[in-house]
Amino acid sequence: MTMALIGGSIPNGRYIAAARHLVGMTQLELANAACLHVNSLKRQEQSDRRVGGYAVGRLIDVLAEKGIEVRDGIIIVRKQ
Repeated sequence: MTMALIGGSIPNGRYIAAARHLVGMTQLELANAACLHVNSLKRQEQSDRRVGGYAVGRLIDVLAEKGIEVRDGIIIVRKQ
C-alpha cells in the first residue's frame, strides 16, 4: 500500500478523476473515504497543474486501498 499521509504529488487532477472512475467511486464517496470535503476533491480534480499535499496524500492512500496506484504519471491497477 502507498503510504502518503504526510503528502503526495501527482501530475494533475485528471489522474485523480481517472483513478476514481477506475474504482467506480463518486466524488462524494472518495472525499468521504479520505475524510475530505467534496469541494476539496473537486478542486483537485479540476487542476491542470501538479497537485500535492496532505489532501492528495489522503486520496492516494484511499485509492491504493482500492488497488489503484498513481506513480510517476502512470496509473497502476493492482488485482485485489
